[in-house]
Amino acid sequence: MLNVAGLQQAFCQECRERTQRALMILGESTDPAALRLCYDQIHQEFDTLYGAARACNRTTLESFFRALAQYARFLRVALADGSGLNYKAHDLLRQGVVLANACEGREDHCLSESAGAVAALMSVMKQKMETARG
Repeated sequence: MLNVAGLQQAFCQECRERTQRALMILGESTDPAALRLCYDQIHQEFDTLYGAARACNRTTLESFFRALAQYARFLRVALADGSGLNYKAHDLLRQGVVLANACEGREDHCLSESAGAVAALMSVMKQKMETARG
């Protein structure tokens, strides 16, 4: 029999560790060469959390973590293409990582309290990616 409480507890622990690591990674550098690696690592952290949220049936977190993973990958590709660092775009990722990091072990993730901010952030990230694709 599946221990749902244990799975949720493990998910929360993993979420805390990975979002804190992403926040730390994001704060390490503003050098474009280092940021490509930074964005790749953040993509990996949130891609992993996306899968974990999906396994735990946390649909809001699943969508948010997927959006953050995609946006981090988008920023890395933009830097690799020679587009340069866009500080506003970088700050959007930082805002998302800060929101994702605010859980601190609560049973229901804090995103339920910040639904409007999360939806607005996801919308802006999506718009930036669509605009860049032309």
